Amino acid sequence: MTTEPRRPARRDASDDTRRRIIEASRGLLAEGEIGAFSMEAVARLAGLSRLTIYYQFGSKRALLEAIYDDIASRSGLMRLPEVFHATNAVAGLRRFVEIFTAFWAGDRVLIRKLRALAALDSDFQAAVARDRWRRGGMSSLLQRLASEGLIAPAEEETIDLLCSLTSFETFDALSGDLREAEAVRAIVEAACFRELGLS
Repeated sequence: MTTEPRRPARRDASDDTRRRIIEASRGLLAEGEIGAFSMEAVARLAGLSRLTIYYQFGSKRALLEAIYDDIASRSGLMRLPEVFHATNAVAGLRRFVEIFTAFWAGDRVLIRKLRALAALDSDFQAAVARDRWRRGGMSSLLQRLASEGLIAPAEEETIDLLCSLTSFETFDALSGDLREAEAVRAIVEAACFRELGLS
């Protein structure tokens, strides 16, 4: 009988500490006042020293990026490569909308807070600046749709519009207090398909 090698206890302790810091950060962001987020406040909430926070993450920006990655992991954004392995670009576009809808719905309050804080703090701005990755993904999808002969090569304005349709701001506005994420997904998908002249 073989057993898997055990990870060193130090690595396990470090992972536990990182998880504790991320959870404290999420709590502070979700519950705290705008502007209350700081490394000191996270340290207090996590019951750790400020130096431990810096040792684990190095900077506030790196901690915020880890929080964003944590939201992405929990909500399935890591499935994004499935979009580009779909059998065709139409299926890929559907999957793209589905994955981003699930991401935005995954922790809507926290994402809203992060994006609001980005207007006030350059570290928050850097953490949410990953929207350019979504634009790159959309651009690749439209190139594939064009190469499959389904649409004409996309203009920049078309990419901008589709990125707006798949943004958190659109998801948040369409969700309101009543719509479920699946209903928002259907609205966004239909709007994307109409814009591209796809059935």
